[in-house]
Amino acid sequence: MTRDLDEEAPMRKGSLAWVTISALSLAACSGGASGSDAEEASDGGAAAADPTGGIVFMDSAPNPDLDPAGTLSDSSFSQAVLYALYDRILTFDGAGEIQEGLATEWSFVDDELRTFEFTLREGVTFHDGEALTAEVVKANFERTQELGDAAGATVRAAAGNIDSIEAADELTVRVHLQEPDGGFPFALATQFGMMLSPNSLDGSTGVDLEAVGTGPYELVSFTPNNTTTMERFEEFWGGTEGRPDTFEVQYVTDDQTRLNALRSGQANVVLLTPRQVSEAEGTGLEVKVNETSSMWVMYENTSEALDDVRVRQALMHAIDRESISSALQFDTGQPSVQLAPPGHPAFLEDADDLYPYDPDKARDLLAEAGHPDGLDLEYVLLNTPEYVQITEVLQQQFAEVGITVDIVTLDISQAGQFMSGETGDLMLARWGGRADLLKTFEVVVGPEGTYAPGGVATPQLEEAIVEARGYAADDPERVNALQAVNRETVESAANIPVVTRSNIYAYNEGCFSGLDPYLASGSNDWRDVTIAPDC
Repeated sequence: MTRDLDEEAPMRKGSLAWVTISALSLAACSGGASGSDAEEASDGGAAAADPTGGIVFMDSAPNPDLDPAGTLSDSSFSQAVLYALYDRILTFDGAGEIQEGLATEWSFVDDELRTFEFTLREGVTFHDGEALTAEVVKANFERTQELGDAAGATVRAAAGNIDSIEAADELTVRVHLQEPDGGFPFALATQFGMMLSPNSLDGSTGVDLEAVGTGPYELVSFTPNNTTTMERFEEFWGGTEGRPDTFEVQYVTDDQTRLNALRSGQANVVLLTPRQVSEAEGTGLEVKVNETSSMWVMYENTSEALDDVRVRQALMHAIDRESISSALQFDTGQPSVQLAPPGHPAFLEDADDLYPYDPDKARDLLAEAGHPDGLDLEYVLLNTPEYVQITEVLQQQFAEVGITVDIVTLDISQAGQFMSGETGDLMLARWGGRADLLKTFEVVVGPEGTYAPGGVATPQLEEAIVEARGYAADDPERVNALQAVNRETVESAANIPVVTRSNIYAYNEGCFSGLDPYLASGSNDWRDVTIAPDC
């Protein structure tokens, strides 16, 4: 079992140290590689990589389309395919630190944090043979701006703050921002920095988009919410040594079906749920647990029943997180009441003291808020087995304090009904985390946040988020600003975290190398994963 968790300077080549989260590596646990094998796997090396082999990965999170700027690609759990198809301007290493990607040099060129410049890598071509240039990058950014509300929150926030874009020369891009944003480099390492071929910039969006990038794999076929098939891009600027010939991702929501498919040879690596770890290990499979900055949370619509902070705080006190972590997560996750993951500089050591499991306190808060006889809330359940299991426990715990949740069951692809404010007071979901904690706050609890359909919970929270944007990533005061955002988020119960969440993979022993924690996202980056012969 492998556990790891998820900084900026003048123009430089290579790493951009990430001051907002530090790498955390814990000792390997049972079920994963051990000894020298574990060291080799953590280095991403492969004793025997088979370039003629193919990865068939069964995941639980689907890709409704392959448009990196679209709302349906905003979830970090559906990014494995996007990482394979598209390079980003900047990228993250496994510890969440920014590294060069399509850009090899980058910096703010003014003290106001309004002008950001980067230099592109020479000789990069798209899958269709088109060259990557500053003009192409400019056109990609402008496309995202033109999408407006049709863009995902991750890219919409970055694009919406751009005043103008210059192609200063063939490989130099200069971006002028409307408001200071010290975290802008982080946006370039997310979907916003994923570049499309100029031939794809014809106004098409969603499923109509030609998914042509510069990544290590190029698209062969795509069936929305079902299967994405890719093959190795032989002209990839980063080389092809050791990379499998094909990479196929299949979307299978049923947990047992995925595990059975691995045993029968229909897949060679699958995503597990925590309850399946013992079963998989018991049949001789290798299990790898990658701790992430992801967690199970409940998003809130604060426009109606949850507009009273006392109701939201009652919900926080009603949850027995320790029992959920033990009984449902099998201790592959940790109880949490905050969006900052353990080990993060903005993590609040005293946050747990604010919301101990206390049913009596929850009842008192409800009574103070005018609900002495209890409260009915509409709860959106995304219909996958893992969501159902946690929901059943939460439903029981809420009932014990007088909160009745009326469940509305939706397919995971229909989650937008909650985000638009159309349905639900609460929605349980897996939050995939962001390498920049400020982006998490902006998207989850911010005034324009996708997952805050009722708006920001308090004026103080909005003010704290705005203030944090004014600090460069290497400014020590930025951590203090993030702590202020985190504290207001926790104290106002603007979001309801439950437990942290790990990615758990199973495969036949010795088959994979390089499948390491990727702390910038809830999804792993598979571009350097290798497969051994006969796997």
